[in-house]
Amino acid sequence: MFRSVAYRAWLVVPVIVCGAAGLQACSSSDDGRGAAGAAAGGLSGAGAGGTSGAGAGNGGTAGLSSAGAGAMGPYICAKGNKANCDSWTTFSTATTTSWGSSVFQGGVTTFGAKLVRDTSTSAIHVSGTVDNYGYGFGLFFLNCSDLSAYTGVSFKLSGMAGSANMMIFQVQTNPDYPWQAMPADKKGGCTATVASDPFGTCVAPSKTLAIADSTVLWADLAGGKPSAIASPDQALGLQWALPYDGKTSYAFDVTVSDVKLVGGAGASVSCNAAASGGAGGAASGGAGGASGGGAGGSSAGAGGSAGSSAGSGGSNAGAGG
Repeated sequence: MFRSVAYRAWLVVPVIVCGAAGLQACSSSDDGRGAAGAAAGGLSGAGAGGTSGAGAGNGGTAGLSSAGAGAMGPYICAKGNKANCDSWTTFSTATTTSWGSSVFQGGVTTFGAKLVRDTSTSAIHVSGTVDNYGYGFGLFFLNCSDLSAYTGVSFKLSGMAGSANMMIFQVQTNPDYPWQAMPADKKGGCTATVASDPFGTCVAPSKTLAIADSTVLWADLAGGKPSAIASPDQALGLQWALPYDGKTSYAFDVTVSDVKLVGGAGASVSCNAAASGGAGGAASGGAGGASGGGAGGSSAGAGGSAGSSAGSGGSNAGAGG
């Protein structure tokens, strides 16, 4: 969900891990271990360890911190979970989580009343007619994520979008995301001046570019509000938006493929490969306290290099006390 002076582009993102019932804060340490809750929410405690599909899982990473039940935003992401993969070559047509593993995972989103996605290709191929604000597509992150080990992102972009043939690339970041847009998602550090128009004052940093293969550095992104520049260590997703001037409709037919985080010293691992599990099936832990988040993230089970199984705790923060 996004709006700027020139256009609106709505990003639909499922509830992130820190969006369990009664949770407010979305902060984590570099390795995903939970910190103290932002407000009192009950007793703290680690959940019971889950078991994997084929064998006992190793110890998981700790849950994200949380605040008291019933609290509203803004929501805190002091620093996201570090990205442990960097490239996408296939893009599921599912609307649920479809790539990644452990603390860095997510899916594909498309939006716009007259936008149609081609399901016969593994790329993101969309077409239709822009006749209002709110057209585009992107990769959503299930957790607030840290991309700062990289300096930017490259992608193949082809097709057409009206006579201007331009698109707008954005990194959705927690400081510029309005929590009032979807309070139930428990994300967003920006409080809009007018709650009924959250994207009027909360604006994602972006770059307008021609439809062509591109590399965009985090430093290239500008125009965000209240934070003008991108905060790659607090990323919620990558988004491609179709601009709209408020009056002129136009046809579009565009494709994005081969998305890759570039530069820096981050991991060089396919996010698609990480999504296919091995023998260690997923398991979740028991309830933790709202003040300190349930202990445990997910880690590879004994039988699978990429399958995730919870160790001492679950992949989600525990329920509030």
